[in-house]
Amino acid sequence: MQEQIMIPLHNQNGSIVGYKDIKDVNYKIDILKVVNIILVDESNKVFISKVRDDVWKDGWGSSAVGLVRKDESSIDAARRILKSYFHISAEDLMFIEESYYDLNGIKRVNSIFYARTNTEPILNPNYILDGTWVDLEEIKIMMKKDMFNPQFLVAFHSIKSIIYFL
Repeated sequence: MQEQIMIPLHNQNGSIVGYKDIKDVNYKIDILKVVNIILVDESNKVFISKVRDDVWKDGWGSSAVGLVRKDESSIDAARRILKSYFHISAEDLMFIEESYYDLNGIKRVNSIFYARTNTEPILNPNYILDGTWVDLEEIKIMMKKDMFNPQFLVAFHSIKSIIYFL
């Protein structure tokens, strides 16, 4: 028998208003709390990825984005997700902010983190379809071409001044 994974449902203030089994979550309607993680290497390149089951089909996203589970802190969720998506243990995750966003009708409470790493991510194909390192100029070009999903844009806006001292 498969373990039941419960996901908290939130309101716009970030308060938990109920729970659903992960199999019953409506990713387009339910307000969910996610960790949104940006990995940055020693040359300030950002790792972007394409996630297997993304609600924003066709678009590059943050290094990793995943649901926070019942009784799990955001930092623990971020560590779990980095480990399962990329086989990376990031003890130096830096919390940036947590805010409610309506991303083109998909509502999320985003806990944004970033971490510096010299480790090359090993993509877990159960979660990640593709991934690559990009520099600031490539990010600017990709933004002009509308190649990013809203999750990435939210996270990048929150951390770009930390990474690039803008």
